[in-house]
Amino acid sequence: MSKSSQVLRISRIELQSAGKVESAQLTIRGSPYEVQKQQDDNILSAKFSPPLEVQELFSLSLNRTRALCIQKWSRKKISFDPSEVLSNLEDHQFRKVQGNVTIVLDVIPPNQPPDGPATRCAPLLSHSGLLTPSTEEVLKQCPRFRILVMGKTGVGKTSLINSAFGINDARPEHYEPGEANIDTPLCSKLNDRFVLHDSKGFEAGEEDNLYNVKAFIERRKTHGDVKEQLHAVWLAFQVPLERFGQRLMEVGMEEFLQEKSNILGDIPTIFVFTKYDMLTEDIERRWILSRRNYTQADVDLEADQYLQQHCIQPIQDLTKQSDIPYIAVSSKGRYARTLKGLTELTHQKVSESFAQQHGTGPSPVPTVTAMAQRVVPWLNIEESINVGKRKYWTAVFAGADFSGNTIEDCIGVIHTDIVKVWNFYDPSGFLLCGHFRDFMMGVVNTLDKSPTKEIAPNNAELVFRRYGIALVAMLPIILPLSAGAAVIKWARATYERMPDVQRRFMAYITDLTHVLDIIFTLTASRDEKKLTTGIIKTAIVLYHMSQRRRDVHTKIKEFPVAIFGGRDVNAELESIVKSRYTTDGDLKERVENITPEELEGDEDWDPSQSHGDKLAK
Repeated sequence: MSKSSQVLRISRIELQSAGKVESAQLTIRGSPYEVQKQQDDNILSAKFSPPLEVQELFSLSLNRTRALCIQKWSRKKISFDPSEVLSNLEDHQFRKVQGNVTIVLDVIPPNQPPDGPATRCAPLLSHSGLLTPSTEEVLKQCPRFRILVMGKTGVGKTSLINSAFGINDARPEHYEPGEANIDTPLCSKLNDRFVLHDSKGFEAGEEDNLYNVKAFIERRKTHGDVKEQLHAVWLAFQVPLERFGQRLMEVGMEEFLQEKSNILGDIPTIFVFTKYDMLTEDIERRWILSRRNYTQADVDLEADQYLQQHCIQPIQDLTKQSDIPYIAVSSKGRYARTLKGLTELTHQKVSESFAQQHGTGPSPVPTVTAMAQRVVPWLNIEESINVGKRKYWTAVFAGADFSGNTIEDCIGVIHTDIVKVWNFYDPSGFLLCGHFRDFMMGVVNTLDKSPTKEIAPNNAELVFRRYGIALVAMLPIILPLSAGAAVIKWARATYERMPDVQRRFMAYITDLTHVLDIIFTLTASRDEKKLTTGIIKTAIVLYHMSQRRRDVHTKIKEFPVAIFGGRDVNAELESIVKSRYTTDGDLKERVENITPEELEGDEDWDPSQSHGDKLAK
């Protein structure tokens, strides 16, 4: 497939005079982007932030209703050549007429930086252009984790989805609370690695819904393309408090569960009992009134027995299945462990169901499932290891795929794979830009330093506390970008399969994973949506000053040379990467104690050295 010499960046698409077009989908490198109807029924549109970047042919599919028949559809696929688009811009727009529909693309010219803060930086690219990230193939096969959530209105599905996937806007333009169309995919700009299908419950008088749900599941279940299949189903039920006359489910759901095996087949399905906090609080309230002495373990045991009798057993009776995956959850802070449990259980069942693709190697679905969730960081670590072991971890120690490339290019493709698996909301592209990589190389460069010549972590923090210097301001002091050329000369050399080079790769992979793990804590636990340079710099400084970084580098330096030619080297690297930064108690405490003020602001990567002058004095 031919490529344009320039990158086309699309910030918005609008379909005008599109009254008979019910929906549209822009497809770029296999990834779908829905174009939704607006309040004016003649217009469909979608905005893209960050802008979509493309150099290859891409397409737009128009779904029309046929005249006088609202149930039958015709589909029109229109192709676009990026070179043609760039050559025919007028006021940064490209227009194309297809029948009665006018298609308008808003384009950011190649010589203009994308909209956003001045700190947005260019993506990290391989100079050779020959190293393709493994995640590119993963996302080409399956760009999004596709989940169906079923349950009647009010059971807490919205809170569940928002908490699990780190979003708050998974809804189409004409969404009304309490309404759901199972065929309408719900996506979020805050997390483009999942797509949700929502089904309302089977309320009285809505008998058609059961038929529609069964038909939808059957279409997805038998679809030949893995990215269009359902990857998981959550069946959500509010824990019923029997003494208040609450029921577990409606009659329509009972009918559905009686046919569960035939309807859902092998689709990974989790029974999710929501508002678990109401059950435990009710138990405690009754025990307090009766002046009973109890422990939290007593409450948990009583709640488990209640769930078994009033939730699990009725479902086992209906489904005729004794082994049903289930979990009770609450979105309240003290029950955070339950959401983690749901996420881990979902990934486990998806991994079991989608272990292999027929004749084509590992399935992409478990990896995309981990990318989509925003709750359990060790899943991102695990899947970044799995992605690395597909190709480039082996390349580090065998050398075949890296032959003739610079170390910088080789590190760049590994960097991209790791960052992609973590899937932060990073519209400015900070984690994939050269500045961030250079700082990480600076961290790796301390591998050559004697621990006695470095600023001790406690001393560095003492300086920070004494002079009021923000952690982000310490970064150019401890890892100056201005010294980058001298600091990372080794990265400009051509890759050679030598222990010293391989040690640097091991350090880079581990250091980057630990920094991203810290960023995860700084963002997920504080409901931070957009990634900023302040958050990234804070994570780098915390890790660089930590004993954990020293321990990692010491262990890597002490590996005997013989290990780099054997089979155990990947296992050793995997072991170091899996040992999270939280094994360093002091570092864990520092991360948890970071204040919101210390994370504020998008600023330049290499700001004024005024703080450094203050420190020197």
